[in-house]
Amino acid sequence: MSELAAAAGITQAEGLADTGGSKRTERFIETAAEEGDKKNIKPKVLNKNVYEANAKAFIEAIRDLNASMGIPAVMDCIKEEDVPVMAERAYKEANPTYPVPRIFEINDFVSVYRRLMGKTGLHGYMGKLAFIDLTTGAVSDFYPQREDYVNYLGGKGLAAKIIYDSLKEKTEAFSDENIIVITTSPLNLSSAPSSSRFNISTISPLTGLLVSSNCGGDFSLYFKKTGYDGLIITGRSPGKVYIHAGETGIRLCDATDIWGKSTGETQELLGKGGKLAIGPAGENLVRYACVASGERMAGRGGVGAVFGYKQLKGIVAVGGSAAITMPNPQKFKEFNKKWIASLKKHPITGTQLPNLGTAALVRMMQRNSLLATRNYSSGRFDKFDDISGEKLREKRLLKNKGCTTCPINCGRVVSHENREIKGPELETLGLLGPNLGNNDLESIIRIN
Repeated sequence: MSELAAAAGITQAEGLADTGGSKRTERFIETAAEEGDKKNIKPKVLNKNVYEANAKAFIEAIRDLNASMGIPAVMDCIKEEDVPVMAERAYKEANPTYPVPRIFEINDFVSVYRRLMGKTGLHGYMGKLAFIDLTTGAVSDFYPQREDYVNYLGGKGLAAKIIYDSLKEKTEAFSDENIIVITTSPLNLSSAPSSSRFNISTISPLTGLLVSSNCGGDFSLYFKKTGYDGLIITGRSPGKVYIHAGETGIRLCDATDIWGKSTGETQELLGKGGKLAIGPAGENLVRYACVASGERMAGRGGVGAVFGYKQLKGIVAVGGSAAITMPNPQKFKEFNKKWIASLKKHPITGTQLPNLGTAALVRMMQRNSLLATRNYSSGRFDKFDDISGEKLREKRLLKNKGCTTCPINCGRVVSHENREIKGPELETLGLLGPNLGNNDLESIIRIN
């Protein structure tokens, strides 16, 4: 057996166990039950969770075996034009003519060979996005063109290209035709500094134009581990739903019981993993509503209101074992060390932001007449120092906190009613402070 054949056989088994496992398990159980009925055999009760647990264990065993044998997970010799032929042959081999339950579909093998290609043939990508039609509940895979990955580098660039290609005419933000594209980047899961961010792109209810809202936290890391680079969400759900993304697939779940709850309550109820959630503002189509992710916000352009229109309460990604590839991990690790050292030496990322957070800009904005005061009728506020980063550090700061993978730690943890909570950022201090003629730091922390 050639090295290519050996690797294809092993990685093919891994990929088939790893791709669409939940649906395939259900199909197998249903088929087995039908065969049992035909033969008047009472089938043993089959537990889907047991099958999925066994499938995950099998995936890990195959990966360990690959590593121990030195078998590559990616092969440059496989080209795009080879995929249909190889998938068809593998499909015929896996589904013999004698009567046994048919488990695999041809698209399962297409997915496997794309994995062997290194997904897109590019490092840093999974090679596909999940396409979800909320109207019908259908979930499918969307494969961007390789040149789109090269030209737009994931993130909001790739999202803008997808939206541009999808919307052929002016589209209203609150319409079934509007789409939401959530994208990660090729540096997610790379351990690069500050590389845990993601984007939510859509048509904004505030401007009627394309908007991309960027957010930190850990959602992108959990989501990318499911084996996808992003989500494309279209249509409008007939009922209230949230999206569950895991290694065994993506599904829609009933959100009736969590509708009406705050973003914090919703995320707690969604359980472990990386989470996105809207609160009552998004549900009621407030045009500047945010999407929360942990303590971070995708706050630009009213993306939360678009979630609300589509009756999408949130998303939970529980991760998996998918990983990106890179051409020289050791060299990248060495570069990371230099990058982190540079960030720590810089006066802003090494001193100003760790010491004062984004609130460090309050004094600077006052000095330059840029501090929004009394509905921005003025750019200066006499009592600005009462809500400055220096005052926040002196009176309320307990410790710093940062996004996953970020060495800057600009987040503030403050005390409030004998609890540790996230402290206000610059925008919160400014808009709930001077913009309202308010210099009461305690009230800003409470409202935040």
